[in-house]
Amino acid sequence: LVVLLSLAGLPFVKVGDDVRLLDRRSPELAADEAAIRETIGGFDTRTVFIVSGSTVDEVLQRDEILSSTLETLQREGRIQSFQALSQFVPSASTQVRRRDALRSFLRSREEEIDAALQTLGFRSRSMEGLRDEASSTSHTNLELERFLSSTASLSVRHLWLGQVGGSYVALATVDGTNSAAQLDRLALPAGVFFSDAVAETSDILRTYRRHATLAIVGFYLLIFAFVIRRYGRIHGLLAFTPALLAALLSISMQGILAQPVNLFSVLSILIILGLGIDFTIFLLEGEDQENATMLAVILSGLSTLLSLALLAFCTSPVLQSFGHSLFFGTATAVLLSPIVLVAPRRHVQRRRRL
Repeated sequence: LVVLLSLAGLPFVKVGDDVRLLDRRSPELAADEAAIRETIGGFDTRTVFIVSGSTVDEVLQRDEILSSTLETLQREGRIQSFQALSQFVPSASTQVRRRDALRSFLRSREEEIDAALQTLGFRSRSMEGLRDEASSTSHTNLELERFLSSTASLSVRHLWLGQVGGSYVALATVDGTNSAAQLDRLALPAGVFFSDAVAETSDILRTYRRHATLAIVGFYLLIFAFVIRRYGRIHGLLAFTPALLAALLSISMQGILAQPVNLFSVLSILIILGLGIDFTIFLLEGEDQENATMLAVILSGLSTLLSLALLAFCTSPVLQSFGHSLFFGTATAVLLSPIVLVAPRRHVQRRRRL
């Protein structure tokens, strides 16, 4: 039955390294968070573009190129909105170009503008002052430092990181994207990089899970060689079987329960390996005290179930998968450990030197 259960769920096992699966929020909490972020004008800082340059103006120039690309995506509906510093402080060349364009526009439409201002109730002296100010060439550009020191920048100060490692760095945040992967494939200007914290963290968890899986397989092979060398083929195989079936059953049950296997459930297999081997070795080494040793194994299993396996009742998906894995693995190891007593004890090879 244990073997059938261990194999039945394996085809349904799925791997889930997405860090978002580790913290599944209720729909109500997610809706409240989105409403608060929309109210205060916040952005999802997990998906950002990093803009760097040797000078502040170079950062703003590159930020403008990026903003142009993001505006296209916004019109196409591929992102909901974005926030960049160049929207508030353009580069020096852009400020000069826009000021020249405004001056040319005012000169070409001077009569129409005067008529509109008179309709609005402006006096002749005020209109002359506006024309003189617009035609003046003594304007100075708005500096980023000056903007950041004003209260108008309170909502976007987090976008400026300042000088980092010899370069100036700014951020551009994106909200409401359909797929972070499409942003990663954009043709970006020099000095602009895309950063998806969710994908990067998920990649780290995936790498750790793969390494942990290979390490655990190595541990199983090493311990299998040890018990075969010490107790011989019969008792060595019997001693190793509970730990192996316990690990397979814990993974299989996660497939049956539709829980994705992640780094934490893989690490629980290491605990199951230690418990399963310990239980069988205790019984093999117990000599003529089988009853007392069996009682110790049962109590040890119960203490593990009451301390760690109860995590299966937590609402956190991480702790749930960890608890379920330990529950099924520990219970299987306890129930199967007496199989080492099936073979005659005289066949046990007591090899003190390995």
